[in-house]
Amino acid sequence: MKIIIYLLIILLLVPAANAVDPVSDDFSGGMNLTLWTRVDPAGDATFGASGNNTRNAYIDITVPCCASHEPYVTENAPRMMQNISNVSFEVELSMEGVFHTATLEEGFIVEESNGNYLRFDLNFGTDLRSYAGTFVNNSVTARHNNLVKSGGYTTDVPLKMRINRNVSHWTLS
Repeated sequence: MKIIIYLLIILLLVPAANAVDPVSDDFSGGMNLTLWTRVDPAGDATFGASGNNTRNAYIDITVPCCASHEPYVTENAPRMMQNISNVSFEVELSMEGVFHTATLEEGFIVEESNGNYLRFDLNFGTDLRSYAGTFVNNSVTARHNNLVKSGGYTTDVPLKMRINRNVSHWTLS
C-alpha cells in the first residue's frame, strides 16, 4: 500500500516480501523523503513543508491555476506516497483550508493497483460533501456521498477525516 498526500492520500498494496507497517507522520520534522515519495506526473507541482518543529506542521502541495490534476483515471495529480503492507490500519488526515473553491478535494485513496482502489474524500463542487467510492478497472461505484455543509466554508476551518480498515471492513469518519 502507499499513502499519498496531495490533495488526496493514497495507500497502495505491496507484495508481502516488501511489507512494512504504516508509519505515523505529523510532518513536524519536515518532509521525510526516506518515508515519503513525491509523485508529480504533470511536472508542475510545488511540494513544501510548513510549521517544522511545531504541532501545526503540514505538507503543502501547490498546483498552477487552471491546469487539470485528476487523481482518478488519468492519475496525473501530484501526491505523496508511503508503502505499507496489506494489513488492518487507521489513518487520519487533518485539513485546514477554505472549502469554497470548485473541484477542491482532500482525502485518501487506498490503491491495490492501477485502476483498482477506494476513494475517501471531502470535496467541494457547490457544497462540501464527504465521499467514499470503489473503483474496479477505473469503473466507480459510489458507496457514500453525504452533504457536510451547504455552500461550504468561506474562512479557514479545521476538518479531520479518518479511515479505519479492519480486515475487509472499511469505516469513514
